[in-house]
Amino acid sequence: MRNFIKKLVFGLLVWLARIRLRRLKNVKIIGITGSAGKTTTKDAIAKVLSSKYRVIASKKSYNTEFGLPLTILGAEAGFSSAIMWLWNLAVAKWNAFFSRKKIDYFVLEMGVDKPGDMDLLTKIVKPDIAVFANVKPVHLAEGQFKNLDEIFKEKSKIGHAAKSGGKLILNYDDRFVRRLENLKSAKIIWYGFSDGAKVRATNIKTDLAGTSFDFHYGNIHSRLFVPILGSHHVNCVLPAIICGLECGMYIDDILASLRDFSLAPGRMNVIEGVNGSTIIDSSYNASPESTLAAMETLKEVGQGRRKIFVFGNMNELGNEAENYHKKIGEAASNIVDIFITVGELAKIAGIEAVKNEMPATHVHSFDNYKDATACVINLIKPNDIVLVKGSQNRVRLERLVKAIMRHPEAANRVLCRQEKTWQRIE
Repeated sequence: MRNFIKKLVFGLLVWLARIRLRRLKNVKIIGITGSAGKTTTKDAIAKVLSSKYRVIASKKSYNTEFGLPLTILGAEAGFSSAIMWLWNLAVAKWNAFFSRKKIDYFVLEMGVDKPGDMDLLTKIVKPDIAVFANVKPVHLAEGQFKNLDEIFKEKSKIGHAAKSGGKLILNYDDRFVRRLENLKSAKIIWYGFSDGAKVRATNIKTDLAGTSFDFHYGNIHSRLFVPILGSHHVNCVLPAIICGLECGMYIDDILASLRDFSLAPGRMNVIEGVNGSTIIDSSYNASPESTLAAMETLKEVGQGRRKIFVFGNMNELGNEAENYHKKIGEAASNIVDIFITVGELAKIAGIEAVKNEMPATHVHSFDNYKDATACVINLIKPNDIVLVKGSQNRVRLERLVKAIMRHPEAANRVLCRQEKTWQRIE
């Protein structure tokens, strides 16, 4: 019965979304996919385009088959509440049939967890502009993808689904994404750090204030500072610059719109910590690639300071989970001063760090965030820099971050998963 109701609600949402799209005759769709950085890329594109156009972007991570039509309809998810669903469906129906709000662009995350997901999403929308960021080892658990080739096969469907005459914004630095180089149905614009990219970033510098880089696009050369942490996030900003140019904006206006761009909560945000410490909050989620990138950022911005890394399990890695956690432990042994792990898988990283000659007294492993929090509070000293990173399910390191913030009263504004529905989940 539950599955029947779910299918019924989904079918209704898709029908209403299509009605609204038909009523918004000139609206353009920008779709973003990739294994990492989708939300930051989506937010950057929306930030740029909103400075000139009327834009609706996916809320939070509304990137599933339900999230996509909900975004188009301007409605929220009802979660497990029948009353909330009835209300939100009423909102969706009103917006589909009666709303007179003008919209120029929908900027939509298109996430996939398993084979067939992109087929569902592209039946709902056909992007005018499709951004394909990368293929990374995520969603490899049972019932999801078997390997990186399967991930690429599913995500690449966004390129084939792009409207005829549309544009593909593709990451030249990703060996999987480059397989689309012979796709003829849309104009391809390559971005990245390599010489082969048409739109390129060089001379990247990052510190706790943000990241600066040189931007190159044909005859356009400019230096840009963005107040976001981590050189890896530059590859989320480049598609936003391209979208602005392709949508008729001037480069000066595009760059100006990004100068106050900020990351969503839980994604490498700098927060004041207790005892004069600094927190880098990356508690929203964790994958092998993003965790290694976060540690490299910690190394770069934490020179001359004691570096503490609180690391929670990385979920959905399938049979390779142990090996990926070992790689994190090996890297941590060369970068951090104190390594605190949360969860059984993360404990493997701690053991590996000791095997790589990190002093055992500098590694602390715990089963849950509560015990880890007590340890961190006792350890923190003035001028320490604390990186916090882990997956969301059964790890919940945003709660640890709240406990070590100098101003925990700001948690609702600066931390991820502060909604009541999340607060009820352990």
